[in-house]
Amino acid sequence: MTLSTVVDGLDADLRALDADIPLVFIGMGAGVARVLGLADAHLGARKINLLWSEASSEARYADQIDSFAQAGLGRFAFTIRAERLRKDQLVSFLTCEQLDRAHYIVAGRNPAVSRTRRALRGLHVPAGRIQSAGI
Repeated sequence: MTLSTVVDGLDADLRALDADIPLVFIGMGAGVARVLGLADAHLGARKINLLWSEASSEARYADQIDSFAQAGLGRFAFTIRAERLRKDQLVSFLTCEQLDRAHYIVAGRNPAVSRTRRALRGLHVPAGRIQSAGI
């Protein structure tokens, strides 16, 4: 399965959601590349929160993310962390609306994706609102 096939499948799923459902994209390491394509496709049309956890402080995609924030019409928020996202940190980056209603895409290496899915489930996000894109 190619990257574009995965992103296209996730994009089709997101387009099927009600237009007022906010999106939360969680990219870990290189997994952010997958969610950036999705963020670009929905920029300005939905509320989007992008969380990027990067092991190093080198933010390769920071310029692209900044341009999304400028073009997002006030509907794009982002956080870049130079460390793993822990459950206690994750809750501080999410709004009550996102915890109650948002659809989540989690992308990164499979162990990190599994940890993040468990953390979201621990925050009472239903499994049906969490999709994964492991790398």
